[in-house]
Amino acid sequence: MTEGTVPRSGSRWIGLACACLFLAVAPAGLAGQLGASPVQVPGDAELMDPIARLQRAIDNGEVHLDFHPDRGYIDAVMSALDVPFASQTLVFSKTSFQADLISPDNPRALYFNDDVYAAWVPGGRVLEFVSIDPRYGTLFYTMEQTESAAPRFEREGARCINCHLPTRSDVPIPRLTVMSVVPNEAGEALGSNILVTTDRSPVGFRWGGWLATGARGDAHHMANFVLARSGNERVDIDAEAHLRSLDTGPAAFLAENGSDVAALMLLAHQAEVHNRIGEAAFTVRALEAASRGGVLSERALEQVEEAVEPLVREMLFVDAAPLEGIGSADSPYARAFAAPGPRDGAGRSLRDLDLETRLLRYPLSYLVYTDAFDELPDRARDYAYGRFLEVLEGEDSSAAFAHLSDPDREAVLEILIDTKPSFRDWIASR
Repeated sequence: MTEGTVPRSGSRWIGLACACLFLAVAPAGLAGQLGASPVQVPGDAELMDPIARLQRAIDNGEVHLDFHPDRGYIDAVMSALDVPFASQTLVFSKTSFQADLISPDNPRALYFNDDVYAAWVPGGRVLEFVSIDPRYGTLFYTMEQTESAAPRFEREGARCINCHLPTRSDVPIPRLTVMSVVPNEAGEALGSNILVTTDRSPVGFRWGGWLATGARGDAHHMANFVLARSGNERVDIDAEAHLRSLDTGPAAFLAENGSDVAALMLLAHQAEVHNRIGEAAFTVRALEAASRGGVLSERALEQVEEAVEPLVREMLFVDAAPLEGIGSADSPYARAFAAPGPRDGAGRSLRDLDLETRLLRYPLSYLVYTDAFDELPDRARDYAYGRFLEVLEGEDSSAAFAHLSDPDREAVLEILIDTKPSFRDWIASR
């Protein structure tokens, strides 16, 4: 392997027996209530996700995509979608349908903003995208890496969805999954040691099969190592796990910062929040479709609350694992991430990062500003707003929210009122 790939030595041992994480939040029996597969989009639907909007702009001659001789369309698409190059993370586990091209020497690059995820493998046949539609949720696209006068995004069906459907849920909609594996020297996951990474995952079990750069402090993680196949051998992952940069290989990628730990943490956070938004939206719409004249029974109203409460808790970082000072809020991606705001009158933003003990300085997810959140069914959004207010005003001081100090609650509430007009209007209409 070349310099800058993954080390295999150090001083702390981690066993290979790790449990998978499965999340299911919706009431039973809802999956069939819509009368059609929820992963199917009506043929006459006007999609409003970023990729669909970009394709229309290309078709109308409003946008032209330049073809790079080495990287194809990824540079142009990223620029057109306003996806920061600094969001780059690099994964070398074989977890893509282009797995034959992926290895520690040729990782897959992932880039993202609040609404779209892009994946590129050097030498790959296609670009891969996940795009969040405000009404239809998680959609999958590919684009051929051959120069064309009329490049097209093709919406994918079973090839992507089959791997992204949950196995233990009554909400059969695609999920975004950030996985951590025990990889061998080819990037293959050894055994069934696969963990789904969310904010609740201890840092020590994150990023197996990924490269991570810019980490600091004494925090342990699973990035930057491979394991030769040898049964249940225990693995030391410490000694060289804190790569500051990658000297080779990633020069061919879009961002010089390699695979930023801040981007890795934000990727896992927002993937799970997008999952929760999709689950809440699907469940509430199913309940409304099954109701008589839009009037929900007392039990159905309880089910609305049961469906949306996990989203509220995810956005308020309930049970989030401490970060142990692993990253820097001054990293290239951290600066790019915080720049857009919006900011309140005191200059504070929900995009301000902490990275010392937790992800965000003001712990409410910035995805509250997305179209996907705004397009939640009214009942779902109203419930979320009501719960935000209960928690942030201190009316709900239960143990689940004990991680929020009084100054935290006050600051988040002030920022939310000042920067989220629909929340401010909801309060005024109460």
